[in-house]
Amino acid sequence: MFNIISFEELDSTNNYAKNNIAILNDGDVIFAKKQTNGRGRMNRAWSSASGNLTFTIVIKDKFLLSKFDSLSLLSSSAIFNVLSKYTSFASIKWPNDVYIKDKKISGILLEGASTEDGLSYLLIGIGININISSFPLELQNKATSLFLETNVRYDVTEILRLFLKEFESLVTDLRNNKNTYLDIIRSHNYLLHKTAYAHFSSIEGEVKIIDIMENNKLKVLYNDEIYELESGEITFHK
Repeated sequence: MFNIISFEELDSTNNYAKNNIAILNDGDVIFAKKQTNGRGRMNRAWSSASGNLTFTIVIKDKFLLSKFDSLSLLSSSAIFNVLSKYTSFASIKWPNDVYIKDKKISGILLEGASTEDGLSYLLIGIGININISSFPLELQNKATSLFLETNVRYDVTEILRLFLKEFESLVTDLRNNKNTYLDIIRSHNYLLHKTAYAHFSSIEGEVKIIDIMENNKLKVLYNDEIYELESGEITFHK
C-alpha cells in the first residue's frame, strides 16, 4: 500500500507533497530525516530536529477521502499502538495528538484540496518526537520524546514501518465497517473525565469530557447539558 520517498532534509513534508501532488500517488509517504519548517494545527511550528520522525501520507483513495473525518483519530490510534510497544503511559488527545503522561509526543496535521466533486487528495502530516534529548525551556513541561521517556535511542525508519503497518491494519478494519480506531481511543482517551476550557459554536466555558462519539465528535457536558464538539480548541487549566 505504501511507497516511502526519503529525503535527508525538507522544509516541510506536507509542503513537498502539496507542491508535487500531481506526480504523487495514493499511498506515497514523504519522509524527511530533518524538517526545517514543520507546522502543526493552527499554523503552529513543530520542532523537527534530526533523529525525529516526520512524514506525510498522500491519500487519493476515494473511500478514504470519503472517511476524511476519521483519519486524524485513526492515525492517532496507529501512533498509540506503536508507542505502546515501548511505554505503558501513552494516551490520545482528541482530535489529533498523542501524549505520554501529560506531555505531547506526537501531532497530526491534515491538509487537502476540494473540487466540486469533493476532496481530490488529503495529506496526513505526522510528527513524532523520537530521539530528541532536550526541548526549549518553554516546551519542557509540554513536550516529550520516546528517548526522554525510555532513555533508549531508536531507529526512526523502523518506527515508521511499524506505524504504516498499524495504519494499514486500522484502514482495513475501516473498509470492513469496523471502527477499531474508536475502540482504541475510547480505551486510552487522555481527555476522559477531565474538565477543560472549550470555545465552540456560540458557547465558551468549562466542559467535562464524556466520550468520543461514533461520528468522531467529542461528547461533553456543559451546564448539565450534553453537546457534541465537531471542532474547537480545548485548553486545560493548571
